[in-house]
Amino acid sequence: MVTDAAANEVILLRNRSIENTGFIMFDAVTCPAGQSPQAVTAADFNSDGVADLAIANRDSGTVSIFTGDGTGSVCPSHTEIGAR
Repeated sequence: MVTDAAANEVILLRNRSIENTGFIMFDAVTCPAGQSPQAVTAADFNSDGVADLAIANRDSGTVSIFTGDGTGSVCPSHTEIGAR
């Protein structure tokens, strides 16, 4: 997970193995975040057994919460918490 403060995004690199080759490729998934995302952490915030993401957004003074769906995807929607 990498934050891109200039683009207000978080970039996730998901690994996938290429069958019978021993190679691992990475799919980049870009998620929109709040203003100037600075830090990201993963935990099960909603107690459903699936990892979620929390992103601290410096300029907006908010935290973006992305809930995981169990497939490695977290980007379709998020909730922003805090002052705006």
